Amino acid sequence: MTKKDYILIVRAIKPRLEPYLEPNTNLEVYSVLRGLIDDLVIELSQDNPRFSRDKFLTALGFSN
Repeated sequence: MTKKDYILIVRAIKPRLEPYLEPNTNLEVYSVLRGLIDDLVIELSQDNPRFSRDKFLTALGFSN
């Protein structure tokens, strides 16, 4: 995958994540979403050694 693909993934996921990154969010939903994102990051890292976990998480709105 390329940077273009990662940008597409962020654009698709970020709008769904944003409500749960705010204070007073549903912690159970946040936990499930964060687990899903962490699993995705692992897969993307294995696919491309140049993949930047930190940049990807920052683009999604996580503070790492």
